[in-house]
Amino acid sequence: MQRKMEALEKENNELRKKCEELEKRLMVYENPHIPSSKHVIREVKIKHPPKKRGSPEGHKGATRKRPEPNNIVELKPKSCPNCDECNFDIVRKRKKTVENTKIVKITTELVLSHNVVEFVD
Repeated sequence: MQRKMEALEKENNELRKKCEELEKRLMVYENPHIPSSKHVIREVKIKHPPKKRGSPEGHKGATRKRPEPNNIVELKPKSCPNCDECNFDIVRKRKKTVENTKIVKITTELVLSHNVVEFVD
């Protein structure tokens, strides 16, 4: 009987501590100095499994074809970019295609004809 009483008292103390802790946490939300319109209600976010980004599998891409270049310009450095030495070997080359479009300004003058009757005296 004594053991049962001690176990119940221990459980009672633990529940009281837990109750006090929860009441302290509740005071943040139900503070008498905070108006009811300002009470924080936190929504529980449902975590969905991560989805694959991009187009679905099997989707045929719709990319534009690269145009053939009209002229090729080879750019060679005069000196090494790291140590400024003139005697160096080129290890690799990269290619880059640049498309420039021309914007043409067209100016049009419109001549409007009106029927004007002149009275001669």
